[in-house]
Amino acid sequence: MKEQGQELSALDQLELGPVRTLLHGAISGACAEASTYPFEVLRRMQKLALEAEYVQSAECSRSSKAELAATTGQQQQQQGG
Repeated sequence: MKEQGQELSALDQLELGPVRTLLHGAISGACAEASTYPFEVLRRMQKLALEAEYVQSAECSRSSKAELAATTGQQQQQQGG
């Protein structure tokens, strides 16, 4: 530790103690979490909506293929029979 009579350098004047550094880090972390959390919620909601849309389109295409195959099969039977 420097004696009271000595001047502190600019770097020593800027240095915070460990408790202040921890406190500043905790405050900045809480601010970052509070500001990004709503965007994370929106991102998850959009992802779930896209997955649900994908599942619905996959089911639709499966049913369309089955209907097409049934229709094609009926047409072939009518033409051949």
